[in-house]
Amino acid sequence: MILDSTYMDGDTKREVDKLVGKAFGLRKRLSGEPIGSHRMLIDTYSIGFEKIMDKATGLVYCNIELRPVGAILHFNVKNTRYSWVIPFRKMTIYDTAIFSFHADGEFLKFHKDEMWHLNKKFLRNLMDRRVEYHERFKMP
Repeated sequence: MILDSTYMDGDTKREVDKLVGKAFGLRKRLSGEPIGSHRMLIDTYSIGFEKIMDKATGLVYCNIELRPVGAILHFNVKNTRYSWVIPFRKMTIYDTAIFSFHADGEFLKFHKDEMWHLNKKFLRNLMDRRVEYHERFKMP
């Protein structure tokens, strides 16, 4: 689900929480486990993002927020904040020459630059949590 999250009303917040869980509390944030990424440069995107990205006049950066059963990819275009809400059950991650997130036929691909190296610990944590989520539904 891609949404304008500049100003979110209560119904939208509840729907996001229903998809990926509530944001982590203060204790989890202070535990030292990374739950948010540094900014990453968006390299390419799918057709579903064209209407949004065509408004951009420069580079577009993205931050990732980890949630209990998913992640939210936040990015700003002009003065508008957009969020792509992805539950783990729909998320596919590719780590090749370009790092990318895929879900529901859409994708965002990120440029691997110096900021990429700052995010390695966070992205490893994200991928581990995704694997743990899918392990819960593994057949015996």
